[in-house]
Amino acid sequence: MPEQLHPLTGDPLSVSPLTWSHAAFVMAAQRYARKMHELRTAIAQRIAKSGEVIG
Repeated sequence: MPEQLHPLTGDPLSVSPLTWSHAAFVMAAQRYARKMHELRTAIAQRIAKSGEVIG
């Protein structure tokens, strides 16, 4: 995925290397996965505590 567009032609342009972008994506994906796990665990605990049945 390009980070810039050529101002006259609109062609995609990139800066090389983009290791920082890849690292930032991986870190964001890991944070997202951790947060989803936390939220799902918290919801499951609240459901178990309330005795509610979801089906």
